[in-house]
Amino acid sequence: MSQEIGIDNRFKEHLSQYGNFWKNKHCIEKFKELGIDYYNAQTIDIGLIAVLTDVKTPNFEEVVKQMMLGDSGKYFKALADNGLTDKFWVSIILYWQMLVMRRIFYSSMSL
Repeated sequence: MSQEIGIDNRFKEHLSQYGNFWKNKHCIEKFKELGIDYYNAQTIDIGLIAVLTDVKTPNFEEVVKQMMLGDSGKYFKALADNGLTDKFWVSIILYWQMLVMRRIFYSSMSL
């Protein structure tokens, strides 16, 4: 299955954490449609989370918007059912750290 999508075999163990997701043909098709160019653990996780939150692009900012504006209860259940709740919260932390660092960088440039 991973080779069908274009994911290197070295991520086989990582993918196996999400057996429920990979059993769902509809989820697999939506994951393929994301068009992820480069796979690593983080891009895979963001892609899985995007699919489960009905986001059509592997962009975590879009996931956050969807979680805030959409049916967050439904999405949190989908994440929990697929073992991705912790990955979501880790991604939130990384996302906000990036925003803070970007803000610090740009404010230091104006000095």
